[in-house]
Amino acid sequence: MEELAQDKLDLISKIIKNDKKFVNNEDLYDDFFNETYKRSFLIAKTVNSESTLTTYVRRIASTA
Repeated sequence: MEELAQDKLDLISKIIKNDKKFVNNEDLYDDFFNETYKRSFLIAKTVNSESTLTTYVRRIASTA
């Protein structure tokens, strides 16, 4: 299975941990991360703009 670069994985993790839904749900981190990873994988592989990727992943994380 293909994986994302570490900087993109770190970005996903950072966004999840800063999302208001994460507070008091830290025990669900793996679920949040996996769902956000699955939903953002293709765009993260193709987008080089960090600001675009950040915006996209934030939207995914808030709805995941």
